[in-house]
Amino acid sequence: MVSVRLNVSRLAPVLLLVAIAPLAACEGCPAQRPASAPGTEDHAAAMTVAERLGQWDFATLIETAPVPLHGGGEIGIRAADCAACHQDIHREWSQSTHAAAMRDPQFIAELAKHDSPRWLCVSCHAPLQDQHPVRLQSDTLLLGATDTALGNPEPVPHPGFDPALAEEAVTCASCHVRLYEDGRGTILGARGDTDAPHRVTVDAASLRNACARCHTPGEGLLTPTFPCWFETDAELAAGPHADRDCASCHMPGTHRPIALGSPPRDTVHHFWAGGGVPKDFPGYETLLDRGWHPGFSATVGPPRAAADGTRVRLDLHNDRAGHAVPTADPERHLRIHVRLESADGRLLDHATHRIGQEWHWGDSLRNDPARRLDDNRLAPGERRELSFTLADAPEDASVVVEILHVRLAPENLRYARATPIDDDLLRHRADAAEVVAELERHYPSFTYVFAERWPVGGGPPVRASLAELVERSAAAQEWTVTDLEQAIDGSGGRALPPP
Repeated sequence: MVSVRLNVSRLAPVLLLVAIAPLAACEGCPAQRPASAPGTEDHAAAMTVAERLGQWDFATLIETAPVPLHGGGEIGIRAADCAACHQDIHREWSQSTHAAAMRDPQFIAELAKHDSPRWLCVSCHAPLQDQHPVRLQSDTLLLGATDTALGNPEPVPHPGFDPALAEEAVTCASCHVRLYEDGRGTILGARGDTDAPHRVTVDAASLRNACARCHTPGEGLLTPTFPCWFETDAELAAGPHADRDCASCHMPGTHRPIALGSPPRDTVHHFWAGGGVPKDFPGYETLLDRGWHPGFSATVGPPRAAADGTRVRLDLHNDRAGHAVPTADPERHLRIHVRLESADGRLLDHATHRIGQEWHWGDSLRNDPARRLDDNRLAPGERRELSFTLADAPEDASVVVEILHVRLAPENLRYARATPIDDDLLRHRADAAEVVAELERHYPSFTYVFAERWPVGGGPPVRASLAELVERSAAAQEWTVTDLEQAIDGSGGRALPPP
């Protein structure tokens, strides 16, 4: 019987010097889960790391090893090793959010916060043990008295540390390589392939469930101000697409050779386009090629005059996402703007609506834990009708409805820009301090996902294409933080130019 060992060491995450100079508490910064409420010294001191984090698979780094070749020798587990044969898959992965997970400047700014549990956060962004220079000596150490550092375990040097592998973040081996019963590596594949030059273990179920390790840890707090409220798996299970998994939508099928010289066959893409907000502005150039489209549909009714002004109806339908919209990161939300514009493009009136979670983000210096206050996200399959009332409209005016998928609110962008980046974090990205200081020029805060204009006097509507929305979103690289703020609150910025 084939035996594959998954996650061999019970807790082997890296410790990245948690203690740094205190900062002001973040007013809107996400992170990840425990079953019991943190926030008291007695609670923290009474629990071991394993007791606190044992329910989370992501708390354990993945053990891997080079994979033996059938003709003798072995192949390494870096993405470059895989690219020697799997060129198309490597190209797709290299454009993905996964490949950028450790270069993500917002993530680096989050790690720099005084109460960031760095070793735990990076266990998702770089989940392989060999991506980390140290490992924990044991899993029986008590948590720190303030419950913010999540323990101060004694690290020991890890001889298998591979700096080049570390730069790859969520790399091929994160899903496809595990330890075999002989202590060497094996490739997890969806089906057996007798022509593969390396060992393959067929385990389609593990591959299709690999996303859950980091993307659906559940709900709770890692530290008082770090909520990790990723409930995507539960949302999927409760919705109309419960018979599907993440790969069903996020890894669309294709027919092609999976390796050089192999015959074409049914396989999947490795783009993971996600919600449509890339990790950098160049990411917009390939967003549509990677298959991105919004997870919901929007239908605008023609504006009509009423006694109290101009009425506009918007129907939303979460018809394509198997999970809530938006899901995952609790800071993500949709901003809906309904604008009344004059014939020359002046803003006459506007209304706005927010769809997402509302949080009190807490203050670790005051022992004030974060907590969710409200949640009005679109459930899977849900239809929702929204009605807006604007001022009386001139006949030559038009109504414009815009929807933005917001990842980083302006107040949190300002906080991140002011966060000092210490030397330990610069090894992940040498220019991190400069990039974070000008975050708005490097890191998209939102993407326009819908825009439609209706002439008040009658006539057909004009809807922006996805290509136009992506182009307009990419143009925000030249905006100031104030410009971004006005676009997100609806008082400025436009997805559709004046007619």
